[in-house]
Amino acid sequence: MPTSDVSLPLFSFSINVGGPEDNLATFQFSEGRALFWRDGCWGYLNREGFEALWPLWPHAGRFHEGLAWVLDTLWACIDTSGTWVIRPSFRDDPSHQPTVCAFSEGRAAVRDYASGEFGYVDRSGTMVIAPRFAVALGFSGGLAAVEVDDKWGYIDTTGNMVIPAQFLAVGPFKEGLAAVNVEVE
Repeated sequence: MPTSDVSLPLFSFSINVGGPEDNLATFQFSEGRALFWRDGCWGYLNREGFEALWPLWPHAGRFHEGLAWVLDTLWACIDTSGTWVIRPSFRDDPSHQPTVCAFSEGRAAVRDYASGEFGYVDRSGTMVIAPRFAVALGFSGGLAAVEVDDKWGYIDTTGNMVIPAQFLAVGPFKEGLAAVNVEVE
């Protein structure tokens, strides 16, 4: 993965470096890297404001657990040095629905293109929880919220439904508790 030879910190650039097409935008840091947009692609800055990874990707996510999803023609996962950790393998959803979610507790929800359902991969890209959920969120407190038949419940890291899908809406677990919305009769 190429890195930039540019040695100027970001803050030395003006908004229009060479013309109106060179728009430069930055976003908050996550794990020592900040997304930035230039010339129609996303790249990553280091803490000093220098380009750590060239802007190569039309879509990219923030780093979580040392990994970030990037999209060119397929979604792939890179580490903070730009090395492929999960090779390009997940097709983008043409309806612009989420296809991949950030890693949390060693798992990331990914949408199976053929079925449209979510499952979970581990840090090597191995599908460890088969796609069977309409929507799947990240793990927190050892549990992840998933939607099944228009109701929300929680699975553990092995994919077992430990809190049945019975809620209208749910939040993540924090300190052993999660906010849920129940149907009132």
